[in-house]
Amino acid sequence: MENIKKDQIIYRKATRDDCSQMTDLINSFAREGLMLYKSKAKILAMLPHYFVAAYEKRIISTVGFKIWADYQVELISLATCVEFQRKGIGNTILKICIDEACALGFRNFFTLTVQPALFARIGFNLTDHKNLHCKIYTDCADCARNAGGPGDPRCNEVALTLSI
Repeated sequence: MENIKKDQIIYRKATRDDCSQMTDLINSFAREGLMLYKSKAKILAMLPHYFVAAYEKRIISTVGFKIWADYQVELISLATCVEFQRKGIGNTILKICIDEACALGFRNFFTLTVQPALFARIGFNLTDHKNLHCKIYTDCADCARNAGGPGDPRCNEVALTLSI
């Protein structure tokens, strides 16, 4: 992917030097219960699948994707600094991430989010958590919000899918 510049914001693949800012951004929302905590090590391990939006030298948005064994792609860690929200940055970086996964041959996407309207605007549809077998029996099984198993009422995330 080539860097994309739009309104003084550069959209690009994440680099090792971005990890600290990405971790801080993601975990600022995790502290508010809006997303799950990510360690710097987890972000680094998935770095080739992460994208950032930078304004000047500051990371203002990030998103990544995770490929599952059933050929579905999970969109993860979409976060945009509060002062840059509602400017289309989240939509733009999300579309870049999806386009990159499509270039690899993937067409089925899902996400778990507390902000379903953002994903619905670009075509995602509600689904039942039970339709995401790989996810719920691996990552979700270890989540404190899902201690009772798939569908635990403590989970505040909505499941959405998109097929292209």
